[in-house]
Amino acid sequence: MSETMEALSRVIAERKAHPRDDSYTCRLLAQGDRRILKKIGEEASEVIVAAALEDDQRLLSETADLLYH
Repeated sequence: MSETMEALSRVIAERKAHPRDDSYTCRLLAQGDRRILKKIGEEASEVIVAAALEDDQRLLSETADLLYH
């Protein structure tokens, strides 16, 4: 796993173990698997659109969002 993905994994685990009100990750985790899966679907769609119709920077951004979710 890349250093970036390892760091992301650590942050998510930390947020799960120690929730914070100001954290998007904590709010998403609190909403449960159904919401997380919905976000994954939304982000996957955005990657497809970016790959087909947008520039590389937008594709990179959307791919990062997908990997996060």
